[in-house]
Amino acid sequence: MQSRKERIEIGALIAEIVGAIAVVISVIYLAVQIAEGNKELRSQSHYNALSLGQRPFEIELENAELARIISTGYVEPGSLSAEEWYRFEQYQVMAFNAWEYYYYEHGKDAIPEQLWIGANAYYHQNLVTKPGLARFWEEYRHIYAEPFRSYVEDILASAEPVK
Repeated sequence: MQSRKERIEIGALIAEIVGAIAVVISVIYLAVQIAEGNKELRSQSHYNALSLGQRPFEIELENAELARIISTGYVEPGSLSAEEWYRFEQYQVMAFNAWEYYYYEHGKDAIPEQLWIGANAYYHQNLVTKPGLARFWEEYRHIYAEPFRSYVEDILASAEPVK
């Protein structure tokens, strides 16, 4: 027959085993919850990126005069009046803010790689082919911090001159 001390020791060992199993189950549960939370955050970042990137297009599509200004500003920025250039610049601030958001979210792996590749290609192509964007960047690059500023400037520096 077991002594009272032995029964207490066995009970303590069983309690420790049960406690260890409970800790392992809790850690697994937390890991699953964190993984699900990360998926939700990535999904929200994707949605935010799309919303931010689409907003300038929505504004342009809703306003024919602004669309004309943007179209002209891309190709012949010097032909815009001071007021029109101001509107072009403010539109580009929104567009470049979207690109900057994509840039930083991509760096954190918070948006899908495919979204970054497509968005970056769009902004990159516009930057190197539209003289109005080079002028915009020259006037507004100071509002963007590093490393995004250097990223854009490297694109411009490596691009062939726009004709």
